[in-house]
Amino acid sequence: MHVLASARTPVQATPMEPCPSTIDWNAHLEALAAEHAPSYRDADPFAHAVIDDFLPPAMLAAAIAGFPSAVDPIWQVFRTGAENLKGQSRDLARVDGALRAILEAANGAPFLGFLERLTGIAGLLGDDGYSGGGLHQTRRGGHLSLHVDYNYHPVTRWDRRLNALLYLNPDWDDDWGGHLELWDADVTRCARRIAPIANRLVVFSTGETSWHGHPSPLAAPADIVRRSIATYYYSIGRPEEERAPDHNTVFRARPGEVLRRTPRERAGAAARALGISRARLRGLLPGG
Repeated sequence: MHVLASARTPVQATPMEPCPSTIDWNAHLEALAAEHAPSYRDADPFAHAVIDDFLPPAMLAAAIAGFPSAVDPIWQVFRTGAENLKGQSRDLARVDGALRAILEAANGAPFLGFLERLTGIAGLLGDDGYSGGGLHQTRRGGHLSLHVDYNYHPVTRWDRRLNALLYLNPDWDDDWGGHLELWDADVTRCARRIAPIANRLVVFSTGETSWHGHPSPLAAPADIVRRSIATYYYSIGRPEEERAPDHNTVFRARPGEVLRRTPRERAGAAARALGISRARLRGLLPGG
């Protein structure tokens, strides 16, 4: 549980209308699904869609303005060799109106229907606990190595089927990097690099060969962070040919790359190999 540093009063919104706008939200989603569904399944290297101008301008501006600062205590920051300087928060109680409304709408019937029409996957289920998702940020020097995601929800055990990433980075310079990379099944070829520009929604199917990440360290100025909203979707069961044993996130190096581990990770691996606790291992080492 995160400590509440300041009181905020979130704006309540229904799943039908994420926040005030002048568009017919249902018609907007219907049109986007119709436009992008024909190419979704056959996209290279795995099923995905890149949808620009997803939110109305006023809604986008409100979401960007309400995004927590890079140093807000809301963030859980990862500092590992495969996932460094990436912040995540699922603490909706501390999120301003537009962001919270968008996150809630992402689990509503209209958006789930949009995803089903876009992808052809029936019976999709949202996750109101936002396991692994919610708000994401990456700071200068941070990265997320190529990986495939865990394949079952950690609580419900539903099958993970889709990721939806909405980027909130205005005036993004391509030289800063931070591109979402989609790689082929053998991790020999980067088939697509997707810049994390503001108001770009990326939806992709998750499976045993959906290798993705932003593996190169972010080269943005120190005061610029890579920001996104991440929501994941599930089904009860999946096609038999797609099933696999239960696993957590699996990381993979790019050709010629070595996945480095932090000293803490190396100590943990050594302790597991010896069948002892990390504290016991420290006691056995010189100066421990």
